[in-house]
Amino acid sequence: MQRAIPPDLSRAGQAASGSALQHEAVGDLHFAADNYVGAIESYRAALSDLGAAAPGERARLMLRVAVAQFPAGDLDPSLETAHAARETARLHGNPRLTAAIASRLAVVLAELAHYRAAQRY
Repeated sequence: MQRAIPPDLSRAGQAASGSALQHEAVGDLHFAADNYVGAIESYRAALSDLGAAAPGERARLMLRVAVAQFPAGDLDPSLETAHAARETARLHGNPRLTAAIASRLAVVLAELAHYRAAQRY
């Protein structure tokens, strides 16, 4: 059973703005309801609310976009978004986030039949 849980509001004082958190929560609800296009739009709206600051939050939201693009059948855009998230995460230096992005890259590459490249991750 999946539940739509809004993002952790304890991060509200950090880099994310209130509207970005709201967009992310709406995206989570869309994703839980299998409305992947709506989730992608909401996550992208949250990204635009963040601006260029907070590379860790941006990379995390980019990963959410890549995850939502995968079941929607947008494999090439999912791969591009995951690569962009990896580049952004390198600025932040969070090993858990980097590992999550690498895992997503491996899944998408394997689905695209790029098995040798997927094994790298």
